[in-house]
Amino acid sequence: MTTSGGTFQATNVYTILVTCEGVGKVVVDYEPQGTATFVCSSSPQSFGNQIGSQDRPPARDTIHVNVTADSGVVWRALIEVKQ
Repeated sequence: MTTSGGTFQATNVYTILVTCEGVGKVVVDYEPQGTATFVCSSSPQSFGNQIGSQDRPPARDTIHVNVTADSGVVWRALIEVKQ
């Protein structure tokens, strides 16, 4: 299992982007607002999970991101915050 993380301020709608390859899961905790689980396979997969909308932006929290992945899964994650 691999783990990585960081912190950012939710000032607007944001999207969690994940690419992965390998049989297993990638779990992204973005506390205090939620958790997302992405199921990966032997072929490359790409996922996007938008948090909030223009009509209902997310709370202006400090977001603590923690990413864990099953062993054997190669992954890359990015948080994109709309301006």
